[in-house]
Amino acid sequence: MSGITEQPYYNRGKIKVGVFIRDQKLCFDKGNVIKYVCRAGFKPGVSEVSDLRKAIDSLLMLIQHIEEEAAEMETVTLSSLRGVMPLSKDSDDEKPTAAREILYDHLRQRWEREYANKEKQS
Repeated sequence: MSGITEQPYYNRGKIKVGVFIRDQKLCFDKGNVIKYVCRAGFKPGVSEVSDLRKAIDSLLMLIQHIEEEAAEMETVTLSSLRGVMPLSKDSDDEKPTAAREILYDHLRQRWEREYANKEKQS
């Protein structure tokens, strides 16, 4: 049987790199970061710096993806609120109704679930 977990540069410690990545339920980009860092300097024919640069590239792609998702969510949230409720407390628009308050609470909770928790994980 051949595979990534059988390579000696992935099996140097007490736990295989692939097993660790799956156990932690890491996404592809985070898994790549771990993989490249763990094998850096140990894979024949590949320089340590090359693997560390690949880890950085994977990390930068992940950060870019997270930032793009957050910006998209912010745009969607703000556009959802336009015409439904004032965007600031100082707005001269009519006072918030119960429906507006419910919508605002729903969007705030969704934001916290989807994005605030992601920041805590990093």
